[in-house]
Order: sequence, then structure tokens, then C-alpha cells
Amino acid sequence: MTPLLLCFALMTANNDGAIKLKEKDIHMACAQTSHIVDAAKKENIDPYILTSIIYTESRFGPNAVSSAGACGLTQVIPKYSVGKLTCKQLKNPKTSIYAGAASLNQWIKKRGKKKYKEALACYNAGNKCLKSSHGKRYATIVVNLADKLRKIAATKKEPVRFEYYPLDLIHPLESTHQECYATVKD
Repeated sequence: MTPLLLCFALMTANNDGAIKLKEKDIHMACAQTSHIVDAAKKENIDPYILTSIIYTESRFGPNAVSSAGACGLTQVIPKYSVGKLTCKQLKNPKTSIYAGAASLNQWIKKRGKKKYKEALACYNAGNKCLKSSHGKRYATIVVNLADKLRKIAATKKEPVRFEYYPLDLIHPLESTHQECYATVKD
């Protein structure tokens, strides 16, 4: 799994209608794929799951704040975050991605690796997760989207090369009217 391949999967899913992101949001998503891959590796979680959490929680909107007070891309509630981060800190995409990955990892450890969907339900609903039908639906949505992204990525051979302009996966892309074409190098 590479950041470019994850970006390609997101762009393809967006073009196919599996997800719905505006151009600026797909740029934000692709700009964060290196952090997603790194955080997933660090916390030993599936990067497609982490990506799907971000899409489901915030549609890659870094300034998202829920009515429950959850903040940032991964919609972590500050008082429950590892390190007790503030909402302002969680609005930083990199911070939010790592905080969300750490939070999911904690739920996986509590519930066990074989109960991944239960851990996802708990990520969404907290300690009430076993009684929450919403948490269970959330887990199904996240897993289904992760499966779609994984299938898209599996259809492409590495390396993926982006033509027309260089794709900077560390810094968000500037808003342009340029198009990005992905090709597979055999």
C-alpha cells in the first residue's frame, strides 16, 4: 500500500460515484494519504479502514465539528483522545489522522482483533457500542467502503504515476483548473 495507490483508489471511487467529494476535497484526501498510510502502519490498522472512517466521519473536511463535540477529519472527541488533544489541535489533518488511528487501535485492543466491526462500532458510539444500532450500521458502512477502495486498488499494478502536474502528498494541492490523469506503468 502506497499513498499514491490510495489516492488513485479515492479518485477512482469518486469518479465511479462510490464516494462523493468535491474537487477541493479529493485534493485534501490525496494530500493526506501519506499520513493515513503512516498512521495505519504505526497503529497496525488497515489503511483502507482508516480512509473510510475519515470519509464517513468528515468527508475529508479538516474543520468538521459534530454536535457531540468530535473534531477534525477523524471526528475524535477531545476529552477521549490519546494525549487529551484540543479541538483546535484535532483540526490539524495530520494530528487528527494519528489520533483517530490511535483511538481505533485502542478499541481493537479492547474488543480483540477478531471483532474488528465491533471495534468500529465502538469508535463511533463509544462504550454504548454493543447496544447501538447506529454504531453497527456505521461499522458496516466503513467496512463496505474499505472493501470498495481495496478492490479498486487491486485492479492497478504499482507504481501509479500521475501525469500533468506533480502530486504533492505532503502539502495540500493548490486549487487549479488542471486535470489529473492516472496511468499505470507496466
